[in-house]
Amino acid sequence: MTFTSSNPSVVSVDNSGRVMSNKTFGFTPGSATITCTVTDKNSGNTVTDTCTVSVQFSAIQWIIKIILFGWIWY
Repeated sequence: MTFTSSNPSVVSVDNSGRVMSNKTFGFTPGSATITCTVTDKNSGNTVTDTCTVSVQFSAIQWIIKIILFGWIWY
């Protein structure tokens, strides 16, 4: 069984399938498609499935980012 992410800068997947957002001030907003591929060792049949994961800032995270790091933009 293998797991891959279409956008590793937003979301990464380890070998056990655990999905983790990558950190930039907590995480990087964006979306990624997670692909799971399973290959049967005996017959060689392969099955693939995907899901889309979306990572977004909440309203309180935007406020914290602006208050704590807003001075950087000026």
